[in-house]
Amino acid sequence: MSLIDNYNSIDIFVLRKEAEERLQWCYAHGHISIETLESRLKQLNEKEDKLSIIALIEDLPAPETNEKMNENSSNDHWYHSGSGKKGENYFSLLGSNSRKGSWDVPEKLDVCVLLGSQVLDFREARFPRKTVKIQACAILGSIDMKFPRGVQVSTKGFPLLGSIDNRVESDSTGPRIEVEGFALMGSISAANPKKKK
Repeated sequence: MSLIDNYNSIDIFVLRKEAEERLQWCYAHGHISIETLESRLKQLNEKEDKLSIIALIEDLPAPETNEKMNENSSNDHWYHSGSGKKGENYFSLLGSNSRKGSWDVPEKLDVCVLLGSQVLDFREARFPRKTVKIQACAILGSIDMKFPRGVQVSTKGFPLLGSIDNRVESDSTGPRIEVEGFALMGSISAANPKKKK
């Protein structure tokens, strides 16, 4: 049982410490934003009674038990803390760009190619605990997105003398990515590339 659930019998300093840990845990697991974390930590340090401290965190989930954490540990590798960039832009003109390796995916990506190519390799990436939205525009060029197995990817858009192709083996338990695209004499593709032998 959490000390917070039995706050009458504990010291206010211990209660404040556990409340701080719950706020930090909720932020790290995507339940609250950095702005909410900072605001509540400030209020926490100003509270002088137990009920006011409880009121700050009673709407938040408690940290998971070890048993629950073990159940979810196989999925934790997908996610980052959410403290990075909210959006990124990629533009290729008469050239090529690539994003690969280990990187933190923002909540929104804007990708545009004109007579060029862009490769986004998500196979070693970490995702936010929110839906990732990708706006893709390919004009006489190509956007190639490579995803690991275990994520869920949806695509929609308007191909004009071009193509939008989704060949991802989606899994509803993994991170969700929504791709909206426009392809004019170009291509936008999402796939699970086969591992090299």
